[in-house]
Amino acid sequence: MKGKSAVAVSVLLCLAVAWIVCPVPLSRAGEVPPEIGAVIDYDGMKKYPQDAGARDDYVAQQKAAYLQVRDYHDPEVPPQVLACVREKAAQGFPANYTAQKFFIDTQVRDWRYLRVYSMPSVPVGEIERVKKEAATEFPDDFSTQKLIVETKVEAIIHQ
Repeated sequence: MKGKSAVAVSVLLCLAVAWIVCPVPLSRAGEVPPEIGAVIDYDGMKKYPQDAGARDDYVAQQKAAYLQVRDYHDPEVPPQVLACVREKAAQGFPANYTAQKFFIDTQVRDWRYLRVYSMPSVPVGEIERVKKEAATEFPDDFSTQKLIVETKVEAIIHQ
């Protein structure tokens, strides 16, 4: 029986990831689809089997985060960038919607930062070269790009 429940959970997790990456309107706005809700409820039971209060908080946070991730959009971020970030979030944190939301928020924040980053004491051409190198090395990881750009620009300043 354990093998069947593990397979069922795996199938539900795969469906959850698929709905995050390619959302399909299976429920009304503001509602978590039953399949996703079941996965979240099951995960809450595993994490907090003896603490109903903590379990209820966890489930509520996960469901709220699921809706935020599902409905997330930002008109300033190109759709292909946002799709890539969402896909990495779903792959990196399957069925952990609070982690997915944090990842998406952080990546979008750092994408915006990189768009306007400048340092008055460093020529614009140098900064653009460093940004391009970072984007080539880590094309879909804006947080790592930000770290590399800041580190290399600091090195240029202190040469």
